[in-house]
Amino acid sequence: MSDEGIHFRVPNGWTATSNVAATAGRGGRSGAESDPLDAFLAAAATQELLPESDRTVALGQAVGGRGATNFGDAQESSTNDIEVDVELQPTEEAAALVEVDGILSWHFPDPRPDPGVAAAVGGRGGDPAPTARSRATIRIPVSHSGSAAGARMSDLFGISSLSEAVAKVADKALRIVVFRFAGKLVTQGLVRFLERNIAVGPVVIDRDTCDASTLETRWKQDHARLKRAAAALPKHRPARVLLLCHGTFSSVAGSFGALTSHDEGRAFLSRAVGTAAAPGHYDLVLGYDHRTLSDSPVENAEELLGVLRACDFAHPPQIDAIAFSRGGLVLRSLLELLLPNAAFPHTIGQCVFVGCTNDGTLLASPAGWRDMLDRFTTLAIAASRLVSLSGAPAAGAAIAASSATIAGFVRSLATAATDPSNVPGLAAMSPEGDFIRTLQAQQPGQPVASASRYLVIEAAFNPTAALAGAPDDEGARRQYGMTRSLLLALASVATNAAWREANDLIVHTASMGNIEGPASGFVKDRLSFGQSQPLDGVYHTVYFTRREVASQLTQWLLEAREPQR
Repeated sequence: MSDEGIHFRVPNGWTATSNVAATAGRGGRSGAESDPLDAFLAAAATQELLPESDRTVALGQAVGGRGATNFGDAQESSTNDIEVDVELQPTEEAAALVEVDGILSWHFPDPRPDPGVAAAVGGRGGDPAPTARSRATIRIPVSHSGSAAGARMSDLFGISSLSEAVAKVADKALRIVVFRFAGKLVTQGLVRFLERNIAVGPVVIDRDTCDASTLETRWKQDHARLKRAAAALPKHRPARVLLLCHGTFSSVAGSFGALTSHDEGRAFLSRAVGTAAAPGHYDLVLGYDHRTLSDSPVENAEELLGVLRACDFAHPPQIDAIAFSRGGLVLRSLLELLLPNAAFPHTIGQCVFVGCTNDGTLLASPAGWRDMLDRFTTLAIAASRLVSLSGAPAAGAAIAASSATIAGFVRSLATAATDPSNVPGLAAMSPEGDFIRTLQAQQPGQPVASASRYLVIEAAFNPTAALAGAPDDEGARRQYGMTRSLLLALASVATNAAWREANDLIVHTASMGNIEGPASGFVKDRLSFGQSQPLDGVYHTVYFTRREVASQLTQWLLEAREPQR
């Protein structure tokens, strides 16, 4: 990690402290295995989002963190903002991730002149620098409430996003991590380029993958394993297949791996895939890791259909499915748009939609992208913290999966790729977009409601009730993986018009079960969190940490009918 060309200016009375002495290489500070944020930074570094500066900025005396030392070049800001000047090459961009008391927010530089015509930085004696560089300024607003105890609801009243909350919780120290990375790429194909390091392919879940210790080694793309699994499919009867469709900023391991963190989840997986002593309910449990930003749900579904064709089933397969978040759109694209005209004989059984964006999410419109980025980053860290408290290694897999796509999205936003056509994977989730309108209409040949068995798991997270149920930070962390400051921020944002309706902090609850209209008859059963029990505390990134979810999956998928042998 290098602070070269990065200069901090802080308001009067503030101090900046470097965490550089505690840094382990360039991928994050030491202790990443126990700190979800450090684990996120380490994983992001593998996706070419490298931390260049890591500092703690606080009001009053310098904060002595892990190996921290006073950083002498922080100057006084002329404003009430923390200002970070970053010297950039013409092809570089910058961003900063700010964490304060469990709230995370991304910040990007002010608009700056074209580097090609900007004054050079770093020349001597009036001579231009060998390479023209420009200076970008990232501004992080802060305010002092005067409360030694930190944020209060009155301080946070009226905020509409987590980035606004950062400014209001400034009584506590801010950790600011600055990234400098290659940018200024052509907009066309930019997001696909930034997602190029995301591994795409089939993920076979079998009896060797039911333990959390296998998440980082076995829950990965493996065409050879799929070939072996396909060769072992029954020839005398239809194969029973369970599909797993993962969500945005995630992977099969990232979305479903938390099932390995508790007994009920491991029991569900073991019964689904079988053990040495007993055959599984399914002949094949198959996920497909795919790009969620640069590819549309239809493109994802086309790739998944190609994998199913490659299995060369002897008889039309009987297919069940579990979809999470945006994965619901991938699954419905497969079932409703592709399979009706695919000349691929099959039978569709039970389809479980968990926190799915069936009628879209407001965060998917370009105006909501930065809010989405902040929420997903914050909730990924919170979920990882919650899973890690159980002692299961599933947290690391979830962070690794999230960081890969989040890193690409950060770089795309920094390069101003905010045209929906450049990020079709996100644009597809916009409630007002063409894709949702098409999917919510009856398609020629698609399954009809009377012949479909769609099942929904939904949640409404109530941060105000969560605050009442967690009187201190320790209780909030153990129950939700969150701090009280974060719950306060979320409670305040919930007073904003866009978030007053029930939601799981990413998707509005009404959207999850809205398949071709709320009264269409497609949805045959539901498991609902937070409607009658406001302290359920289920939010978007923790569904599969809940034992009740695994138990419901077992009832719907494994106990509904005995498989043919």
